Amino acid sequence: MNNEQHWQKLYHLAVQETDWSMIEDRIRATETAIKQRLQELSLDHGGALEEPLAIVETLQKLNALRGEVVLWRESKQAG
Repeated sequence: MNNEQHWQKLYHLAVQETDWSMIEDRIRATETAIKQRLQELSLDHGGALEEPLAIVETLQKLNALRGEVVLWRESKQAG
């Protein structure tokens, strides 16, 4: 598995996770893999434009997912 596929696989695991207590860990793992991939891309002068654009989109989606986790934690504390 190449590193492009690795971060994408981790992202899919994060969004498919059904255990809310595990989602934050999956988000962090995905972000770590993305940071590593961005480092590789910077050494290759960015490579193809498609992957960096996909990374930006994925990071936005991860931020939204993180917001949902916050709401879940707040509702758990309130209830």
